[in-house]
Amino acid sequence: MFQNIIFSIVKKYDFTINYKSLHDLYSPIIGDQAIALYIVLNNEADKHLQIGTKYSNIESLHKQLNLTYDSFLQLRSKLEALQLLRTYVDGNKTTYCFELIEPLSFVKFIDNQKFRHLLYKKIGRTNYERLEYLHLNNHLPKSFLNVSANFDLIFKDSELERIYEFNFNDLYKSISIKTHQVVLLNDQVKDLINFFFNSYNLTLSEIEHCVYNSIIQNENKQFEVDYNLLQINFKKYIDESNNINIFEQTKVNRNAKMFYENLNDEELLRIFTSYKSLNSEHYYFSIKKTSLTDEELKIINTLRNVYHLNDTLINLMIDFSLNKTNGNLNSRYLYKMAKTVNGANLLSLNSLYNYLSSKKLTKNNNTLELTGDDNPDWFSVFNDY
Repeated sequence: MFQNIIFSIVKKYDFTINYKSLHDLYSPIIGDQAIALYIVLNNEADKHLQIGTKYSNIESLHKQLNLTYDSFLQLRSKLEALQLLRTYVDGNKTTYCFELIEPLSFVKFIDNQKFRHLLYKKIGRTNYERLEYLHLNNHLPKSFLNVSANFDLIFKDSELERIYEFNFNDLYKSISIKTHQVVLLNDQVKDLINFFFNSYNLTLSEIEHCVYNSIIQNENKQFEVDYNLLQINFKKYIDESNNINIFEQTKVNRNAKMFYENLNDEELLRIFTSYKSLNSEHYYFSIKKTSLTDEELKIINTLRNVYHLNDTLINLMIDFSLNKTNGNLNSRYLYKMAKTVNGANLLSLNSLYNYLSSKKLTKNNNTLELTGDDNPDWFSVFNDY
């Protein structure tokens, strides 16, 4: 049956197999037999190159591996599913070409949320955290700060900035193929997608997943992506992915000038998107870049549970207060602000921002000294209407 079937193996660029990656990341998910097939195919590719042979008989490969056709197909499918192998066949189905793909590093592997979920499920929390410790920088002393140069700072280029934009053409193409419908994305939705794309390194398929769950039919019977639904679905997806290092990767949009100068609508929208997309612990961590203290966690919980403010408002308050209180969270200042927010019914993002950026509050933008109850500036800031 297989005597006339031949195969070739392609490696588009030479690579040395990372056996540690295969053993730690891939083997727990697809098993040792599938990994053994991958290694054999890699060795066969090297033999073909050394001998100058282009094709071999696939029956000899089955015998070498002591596998039946069905077993070989099953293992091959597992390699293909985890993107270690691509299989091509000619029109007559008598010639196969196997393309070997280099195994991913740990960081790139867990960037794929589905791969990360499968690995976590297979090996459990303890073993997963051990891998994190080995492969990431968790073993560095906590007192050490990362002072490495930033890529964007060193290579400033307007063309490079556009590269980081999400490719909406690919998204439109994929949606139209799968749904056979035109789905509208307004500028606000696109900014939100860009935010999560840049902040969490989401793949096209992961973004599609959130987009599909956010499509509604508007009053004109057109299909469109609802901004609020998309925001909820992104946050839900990120929370469920439980990525241990997601906080370190998050970039928030901030500009202190927003409280005493007029920013354009596009700049404000980016900043507001950060406020709306992160819970307050995550937002403050993304600014601070170190673990939150118990006191800081208590402040956020008090604002949320005692004063009943949502995270979007709390994030704006944190941003504003950091410019006023020497870059630290000051409980008295924030609680005073919270009383004014509730008392003046400033319960929308726009209304609170307009109040905070009014001349009464920002005509003197000096940092406030909060040394005691006798400080008149501290008492008057949120009582002067």
